[in-house]
Amino acid sequence: AKGMLRPEMAAGIDFSGSVLGEALPAYSVQVDDLSTYTAGSAVSLLRDYDEVDYLVRLRESPVSMANLHKVESGWKVTSFSTTSLARDVDDGFRRFPKPATGEIRILIRVEGLGVVLLGDVDKKGSVQVTVVRSNNTIEPPTSEKLSLDTAFSKMQKAAQRELQH
Repeated sequence: AKGMLRPEMAAGIDFSGSVLGEALPAYSVQVDDLSTYTAGSAVSLLRDYDEVDYLVRLRESPVSMANLHKVESGWKVTSFSTTSLARDVDDGFRRFPKPATGEIRILIRVEGLGVVLLGDVDKKGSVQVTVVRSNNTIEPPTSEKLSLDTAFSKMQKAAQRELQH
């Protein structure tokens, strides 16, 4: 995925003294699915690949996102993000306060569009998101929360254009 490095590429990075943030279950949305999106079906487009992301901080500054994939024996680090992506997600944390008790925070990558969303899932399964990386596909990051359906509606035309290329 854009903004991610394989573990061997991050071998020269000094992570000593770093701290992991909260676990963010990671989901993907494929551009072809988004291009045929129909209102009310947003949650069904989320693909769960048994991955979780952690924001990595060094001296309180975001330096990377560690992506882990569930394997038979536990979890395996599969990639590290660029510092730019880590800063975008950290900014999303500041703009999008910790969810209410019982809500789950997730990270959603829209493959092919370069969009990253930070979302909160409530007890009923409703998802509210904020844009942490837009790649000019959707309005730039703000403190506004959007329903997942609204966010996907706003990105659908960009997904259709991407498939035409």
